[in-house]
Amino acid sequence: MDRSSYMTHLFLHVVAFGFPIFLLQVLVPSRLWAWVAILGTCWVAAGIEFAQCLIYGSRFEWADLFADILGIVIAMLLALPRGDRGLEDS
Repeated sequence: MDRSSYMTHLFLHVVAFGFPIFLLQVLVPSRLWAWVAILGTCWVAAGIEFAQCLIYGSRFEWADLFADILGIVIAMLLALPRGDRGLEDS
């Protein structure tokens, strides 16, 4: 895979994991449940990469996992201006 295709691949990982987290951060009324969703999404990202190793016999793609988590972090930062919600909110 050439460099341009690889960068596009990583960008799509950022978007694929960042967009749903951004929506969750904006729509979920509780900061606690938003964090549960974020941590769960990180585990799903790692699980997908691990499953690809088992199913396709490929090596673990750390760059893909990093791009997934980067998308999650960017989404969290973009959602910050909407106001502060405490962890005690339910």
